[in-house]
Amino acid sequence: MEDNQPDINNLFDSIVLSEDKWVGEGYLEGYRAGEREGSREGERLGRQRGHKIGVEIGFYLGFVEQWRQVYKGEVGDKRKERVIVALDRLGDLAGCFPQVNSKEELGDRLETVRAKFKLVCSLLKINSEFGISSSNW
Repeated sequence: MEDNQPDINNLFDSIVLSEDKWVGEGYLEGYRAGEREGSREGERLGRQRGHKIGVEIGFYLGFVEQWRQVYKGEVGDKRKERVIVALDRLGDLAGCFPQVNSKEELGDRLETVRAKFKLVCSLLKINSEFGISSSNW
């Protein structure tokens, strides 16, 4: 046998193994495309959810400010003092809500703020339904 000619076994191996090679390359290409698309989709979803939460927290902060003006200077009446304390607590909870990504459980904190808002609304004897659809986590 001459050294210039390829070994027939190598030729057969390259033919037989070509499917594995193409499947492997296709998998890697698909995996990379999935990573890129997943990253874009995750960022879009994160922005949407972040915007919704920001709007909701902003609503609570505005709500507190408006009702503080109504109850400004009210002392002596136990019910009104209780409303003021609850408004202050709601304002503190909403004001301390994280504004950047963190490892905290945001869903639990948001539920705490929502619960405090409902309590304040019950003390004020107003409807606690938040106008923008607030979905649970």
